[in-house]
Amino acid sequence: MPLTLHSRRVVAAAGLVWLSAGLAYGQACLPPVEPYPYAPPKDDPELREYINREYAEYMEAAEDYLRCLQDEGRRAYAETDTIFKRWIGFFGKDAVIRYDSTDKDD
Repeated sequence: MPLTLHSRRVVAAAGLVWLSAGLAYGQACLPPVEPYPYAPPKDDPELREYINREYAEYMEAAEDYLRCLQDEGRRAYAETDTIFKRWIGFFGKDAVIRYDSTDKDD
């Protein structure tokens, strides 16, 4: 059964709310798609230009990706620090991470 205009708007709005909630919590840093590693031909200037643009676009996207990872790392560190301080404030010396000694890597 096809969606009505109203149903499409509801689905779109729900998607935006879901996306906004995810981005408010943290960023989704997606790596860029690597350009195909073919060597550019010397005798085809149009293809050389196309391949050159692919690499340039990749490098720009890679910079954005690395910046996103750095931003997300700072956000995650700040959040962890805030929660750690809250934990210590609530539990003091009882705030201890316990682990099973049998889980050690050999």
